[in-house]
Amino acid sequence: MGKATLLMVVAAGFSVAGISLASQTPADLSQPVPAPAAPATSPATGGRLHGVIKSGNIPLPGVAVTAQNTLTGKKYATTTDITGAWQLVLPQNGRYVVRTQFAGFAQASQEALLNAASREQAVDFQLMLASRAAQQEQQQSDSATMQAAASIVQQMVGNGGGNLSLLNAISGDTETGNGSVGASGAELPSAASNGDVTIDTFGCVAMNASNACFRLSL
Repeated sequence: MGKATLLMVVAAGFSVAGISLASQTPADLSQPVPAPAAPATSPATGGRLHGVIKSGNIPLPGVAVTAQNTLTGKKYATTTDITGAWQLVLPQNGRYVVRTQFAGFAQASQEALLNAASREQAVDFQLMLASRAAQQEQQQSDSATMQAAASIVQQMVGNGGGNLSLLNAISGDTETGNGSVGASGAELPSAASNGDVTIDTFGCVAMNASNACFRLSL
């Protein structure tokens, strides 16, 4: 076989092979390749609690701050900086009770909630001296006792003659200090024995704890 004949056979072979490859092109090469699926991510949890602690307009550095999860009981702690600011980054959602502790000052507490809709909460505190807080608490207690006593006396006066007779018996021949038997022959309860309230003949309700007194028009 001559060179020319051999070249023609080889060229014909390449031509036939090219036609065969073109006819066997996979149909799926013309379709778009789907993108790989994104890895599943868990929903974010937790968040940040922060705030400023002052007494009046004065920032308080060194205040101990704790945040306790009401469900798990786990507690996280920090302290305020020189500006009275603090923050806690918490890993879990939930309701937290935030408490403060500082020498010479009354403790304070607030609640804060971290969830998917609220990942940051500001919790500020105004601390009060422990002595002043105790004084206010005593005043509130005295006020509540006085209001209760006033309500009792007003009910007695509003009920008419029967209660007026009782007041006369208390101020007259019945001794209120020991609950002795008076002119009516019935033993009356001691108004002074409870240690909180005494009623005199002029309608004065005297508070033993604070020596406060007010008068009612009978």
